[in-house]
Amino acid sequence: MKKMGTLLLLGGLSLGVSLLGVLLFLAVIYLDKARFFALLHQL
Repeated sequence: MKKMGTLLLLGGLSLGVSLLGVLLFLAVIYLDKARFFALLHQL
């Protein structure tokens, strides 16, 4: 029974980490896009 809880905990942790990674990736893309448009407006 305890082993199952550990597996669930590990699964939840890996899921949370992957979700955080995706959010971070999207945030970087969004920020880079804003910087890109700022550079375009300077030209």
